[in-house]
Amino acid sequence: MYTAAVLDQKSVDVLKKIVVENLSLQGFVFETKQGEPLPHHMTINLGTFDAKINNPELIDKPTFLQIDSIFYCEKIGACAANVTKCECENQNINSTNKHKHITICIKPPAKPFDSNKLFESKSNVFKFKPIVLEAVIKEVK
Repeated sequence: MYTAAVLDQKSVDVLKKIVVENLSLQGFVFETKQGEPLPHHMTINLGTFDAKINNPELIDKPTFLQIDSIFYCEKIGACAANVTKCECENQNINSTNKHKHITICIKPPAKPFDSNKLFESKSNVFKFKPIVLEAVIKEVK
């Protein structure tokens, strides 16, 4: 189980479109090995909602994520949107991830969690004018 800002379908489509139209990522797929669709969410914390880092009243509430770039690396096999701001009801959403991001696609045999490595390596970066995505805070099983 994990707690996440789960993207709405329009935001999923926006991220896929940015990647398809602007990046040449051979062999990358928009799903996990188990067939789960990507992109899906921004991880807030592993496990149930942690009231020590965020207000529990925000569960199931609309959330807005601002992104301004996509990090990607063929060697790591991951592609992820950098989240510069995550807000719900005018409250900043904290995450246990050092780098807030949304895994967009992977290159098998990479796994979605490999996207965490993008921000600590010499990944490629595609920058653009900030855009806002919509999500809902959920506990995901």
